Amino acid sequence: MGVVFFILIFERIFLLLFEKFSHLLNERKAITRFDSTMVAVSAVFVNWGMKVGTKTNKGQMKFTIGMKGSLPCHVSIL
Repeated sequence: MGVVFFILIFERIFLLLFEKFSHLLNERKAITRFDSTMVAVSAVFVNWGMKVGTKTNKGQMKFTIGMKGSLPCHVSIL
């Protein structure tokens, strides 16, 4: 069993729980909203991320969370 299998199982469980709780909370037709935050991270910790400017060795990580009603429905880390 590899990482791909774990991801597929996690995604399936998440979607089932999301549907169940959306129904229980009466939020099936709720508006989806997104919020993004940029976080500066030292290059010592990660070798990826967005490089902003030339005077620093820090990279930027962008976290985006999508919410449908009161439940998270999307996560992205760049």
